[in-house]
Amino acid sequence: YAGSIQARFLVDHGLASRGGIAIGDCFHDGTVFFGPALVDAYKTESRDAVVPRLLLHSSAISCVDGSPVPMREDPDGKGPYLDFLRIGLPDGDAAQTAYLAGARAAIVAAPTAIDDRHPKRDSQLANWQWLASYFDALLAELSTGVVEPIGDLEAPW
Repeated sequence: YAGSIQARFLVDHGLASRGGIAIGDCFHDGTVFFGPALVDAYKTESRDAVVPRLLLHSSAISCVDGSPVPMREDPDGKGPYLDFLRIGLPDGDAAQTAYLAGARAAIVAAPTAIDDRHPKRDSQLANWQWLASYFDALLAELSTGVVEPIGDLEAPW
């Protein structure tokens, strides 16, 4: 499940990822994979997702309407995305606290690894700031006081 994988990459490995999800025709023979749905997913990821999220192409929205899959809307109007931090949230207070603390630690630590000479350092920091804002919004919705919100991230350079 894509949202769970995205959450585990962040919490366990400190890796932010983004993608596009589309539904439609594709061909796969074990070696070659192509089709309009693959193109739609690629365009959704490369042109619209922009920040670390799994954004739904219009072809995939009807698949999650009315389902228990947690979704979020971003103010940028690009469409719904999987609420991957909520999807990855385990059952039980202790497990949730550990998960949220791990996500927080990964998000806070990531900017320190950005090379100040990297030409896209500002956009990388913006991606982590987006994740921090998303994390803080989820904390507010969960009404949990066991993990501190992140707030603004500071550039390490």
